[in-house]
Amino acid sequence: MAKKLGRVPIPGSTISLHGWSITAERPIGRRRRISSVLVVRESAVHESEISSL
Repeated sequence: MAKKLGRVPIPGSTISLHGWSITAERPIGRRRRISSVLVVRESAVHESEISSL
């Protein structure tokens, strides 16, 4: 994730990779390292956006 962003990810940072959306979620410790990420298929995101219109 850091390589794709070009920097160290912070909570809320999102990238797209091979049809998946990856979001850094929970920081941990004093150095605020990311301890969990949320991975969602991008087509599912688009379908939910369309259905909410």
